[in-house]
Amino acid sequence: PAAAALGPVILAAVLATAAVGKLRAPSRSAEALVALDVPRPLRARWLVGSHPWVEIALALGLVLATGWLGTAFAIAAAPLFVGYLVLIARAATKPEPVDCDCFGVLGAGQVTRVTVARNIWYVILAAVAIGAHAGGSSPLPTLSSLGAEGWWWLAAAAAAALTVGLTMHGQGEGDSAASEQMDDDLADYVRMPTPAVPVKLVGGTETTLRDLSARRAQLLLFVSRSCGWCSEVVTQSVDWRAELPQLDV
Repeated sequence: PAAAALGPVILAAVLATAAVGKLRAPSRSAEALVALDVPRPLRARWLVGSHPWVEIALALGLVLATGWLGTAFAIAAAPLFVGYLVLIARAATKPEPVDCDCFGVLGAGQVTRVTVARNIWYVILAAVAIGAHAGGSSPLPTLSSLGAEGWWWLAAAAAAALTVGLTMHGQGEGDSAASEQMDDDLADYVRMPTPAVPVKLVGGTETTLRDLSARRAQLLLFVSRSCGWCSEVVTQSVDWRAELPQLDV
């Protein structure tokens, strides 16, 4: 029972960590949803703003609630983690790399197979949490009944969690350095002749990029159908044509 009771506690720690990371950098939450190509209705501002608070509520419910209410919180958390897994698994199969700021500033990085394995583990923990609450092993009553030996075992688990937390600390904070490097690269920009790349226009006529740029400046947008951010760029490009009459988009 003590081991089963740790399932909801660990899952609550994951939810609380994710919520704190999102609250520290709200813009990253919105950017992560775009990068993961989440459907636009699910990226509404009020949903993004309430997301970390829902995670905090679930975390508290997993640890503090007992009986049928605790089971309800565990059941509510399960589809959330299943949804996360679906998004991560889909992102891992895309041809271009996808960044996941699922933990806000506390854990940024590209989606890999390890990320998928991590989220599969979260789903397993969600199933353990449901079983623990439904089986009467809610965290508070179970942990409060532990003897001295059980509390030492719990302290060892907490030490392991602290080690992971300290190891993760500072991840995702290297973006400023990357931005500075990008600025340096732009400062070293060297003009080169425009390549004579063949271009097919909407009407079907063919020309070259060199001929187009000889008449007007060209803004080229390289997009992919499987890229979440690209859909945002394509949508905004319509407005850019009106706002930038001095060049072709």
